[in-house]
Amino acid sequence: MKKKKTITFLCLFLVFISLVSCGEKTLPNEKSEYHKEVLVEHENSIINGMVISGSCLYYYGYIQNEPASSLYIINLDTGDEITAELPDNQNVSCLASSQGGEAWLIAKESHSDDGENFTFTRILKKYDSSGSTTEAEDIIEISENVLFLDFKYADSLLYILYQDQESLNLEVYNTLTKERSVSDIDKNVSGLIKINADIYGLVDDDGDLSLSLLNYEKSGTEEEDIPLTLEPNSKVFSIGDEKIFFCSNNCFYSSDIVSGDENTQLINFTSSSVDTSEILFFGCYGESYYFVVDNPLARHTEIICMAPGATERTTLKLAMLNSSRTIYEAVSDFNETNDSYYIEIRDYTQEKGSEEAALLALGVDIVSGSPPDLYYLEGLNIEQYEMQGLFLDISTYIEADPELRDCEFVGLIFPLLEKSGALYQIISGFSVSTIIGTKSELSEYKNGWSFAELLNFIEKNDASDSYIFGASTTREAMLKSLCSYNMQSFIDWESGVCNFDNDLFKELLNFCSKLPSEKDVPYAIQDTPYLISDKAQRLMVLDDFNYFLMVQLYSAMLQDELCYIGFPNDFGNGSAIKPEYGLAISSQTEHKDAAWQFARILLTDEFQNEIYGDGNNGFPTNKRSFDNLMQTLASPPYYYDEDGNFHGMQAYASWGNYEVLLNAATAGEIEDFEDLINSIECLYLDCPDIYSILIESAQPYFYGDKTAEQVIDIIQNRVSLYLAERK
Repeated sequence: MKKKKTITFLCLFLVFISLVSCGEKTLPNEKSEYHKEVLVEHENSIINGMVISGSCLYYYGYIQNEPASSLYIINLDTGDEITAELPDNQNVSCLASSQGGEAWLIAKESHSDDGENFTFTRILKKYDSSGSTTEAEDIIEISENVLFLDFKYADSLLYILYQDQESLNLEVYNTLTKERSVSDIDKNVSGLIKINADIYGLVDDDGDLSLSLLNYEKSGTEEEDIPLTLEPNSKVFSIGDEKIFFCSNNCFYSSDIVSGDENTQLINFTSSSVDTSEILFFGCYGESYYFVVDNPLARHTEIICMAPGATERTTLKLAMLNSSRTIYEAVSDFNETNDSYYIEIRDYTQEKGSEEAALLALGVDIVSGSPPDLYYLEGLNIEQYEMQGLFLDISTYIEADPELRDCEFVGLIFPLLEKSGALYQIISGFSVSTIIGTKSELSEYKNGWSFAELLNFIEKNDASDSYIFGASTTREAMLKSLCSYNMQSFIDWESGVCNFDNDLFKELLNFCSKLPSEKDVPYAIQDTPYLISDKAQRLMVLDDFNYFLMVQLYSAMLQDELCYIGFPNDFGNGSAIKPEYGLAISSQTEHKDAAWQFARILLTDEFQNEIYGDGNNGFPTNKRSFDNLMQTLASPPYYYDEDGNFHGMQAYASWGNYEVLLNAATAGEIEDFEDLINSIECLYLDCPDIYSILIESAQPYFYGDKTAEQVIDIIQNRVSLYLAERK
């Protein structure tokens, strides 16, 4: 049975690259921009195989609302799709491209006389572009546990790689003589690679990849394995024509096996919504590349085409150190709709292999006259970049923006980001760093407390053992956190002057010295949640409070109404805002207005409602989006109608042995949280270079080799020198 429908193509602009030909021997324009065409989209489905033969793309899988045993054929010239249904007792296991637009498949057929005991056979079939099939060939009985791994056609021979209970095997079937042979494979072959008419096995020897010729009897001599020098963590594909193709670090490459030329990057996916770790299959036709992309979390599968085309748009470069799918998708949306500019993401850490090397490479680009147009701020020493004048003041852009100039933002977040009235960064969301306690015991400290009061509380609750905040909280981690809360007290970033010789820093060092060192804490528990001592159970340290309904779990654990008190510092109640999804525009860019057109997206209702609307990913900075979130959280997540039917979803939160069923947020819970947000006067600053200085310099004090005064003098000198070098 055959059904016909027409596929609608959706076009999405991507990144500027040059193309190495595959398939037809043609080259696109040297300056080309790849377009993403979505051929097929399926929800709650999975595509298990895809090949391209001639102008036809064949695929199969478990597709929602479609027969389980089906083969789908798309004519890439016309967009027409045909569904060829197999018998109900047959399931497609593998596909291989053939000649003249045809494809071979392996079908696994089940048989049972009583509905309980089954036998299985392996069937070979060949389909053409119309969905018609030849008679089934080479029907043999197989074990239920046979797993077909790969399948290739070359020079009238079918090569079938499969695993049974005993060994890894290669079966060769001659489609002309109908003869077959089976041999064991003693190497760790994970797939078959077709290069011209030869079949190679992809051998993985503890991460070292090589190609091993598997049809050497036909070629006349057994060859040495061919080592592959690919990019790290490569996923390898092949389509023949003397090349292999592979994905690595969100880029797509080709490698010429015959010539031995260096790997050629064909597509950089970082400026798109495609994650190459989710690419399952690949093929090419003419100048275009085709990919099966599966997102298991979103339960979404699609087949996309990357097609080249001339570009007249201007490139903006966005620099990042830490990958962000949210930013990738925002860039992809911008590139889809903007006719004059498109954004190319350069992930320096992905490219250079380490954050240290990435920062060095970014610094070289800045001083050599090729700076980025935009910065994604996660991982950057933001204060240092602001101090060096590398960021543009965007406050005038917000004031002139028709949509944003009247927008109200949450709490004091944006005033806290300002430097002398200038705003150099925007953030779309935030989480909160704080300490949570009970109102009955800590309400007197809700406007802040000192280290002496915190230590007194600990001693009063018989929690003065060495693991004050649980075994996972080391003195080094606490020193970093406390300095992140208090860095504004120690460093004036505008003048580049620091002052660590004060009572607050002395108390901070003394407090940290009472905690265990990293050497004393097993690595396995350093990242676990922590509660203040099993004896006390009165305080909870929340380094990243980004899911509001968790307050119901914390209240159940502490068995009282909650009070947010934070750590001792010089700013209000001691809690801190942790910015998320921050962007800055380069002061050196020639395209300031265009860069703003992208950066502003992060502040819009549409963007923030989409990212933060479910309450699971932090809190939006846009007040309208924040109010919408609170309203959503105040709505019951589930209910029963008058007929007793259940609607919605029950969600649970747990921590250790505690578990609670989450309900709608109460007016009191929301009011307390909004009061907290509006009272916070501190930003959680990420200054990795300075943290390294502090932690290294403090060790002699922690181990009793130097006094606090001696260590503070060392820290003062080292940080002063660091700041002076970066003015």
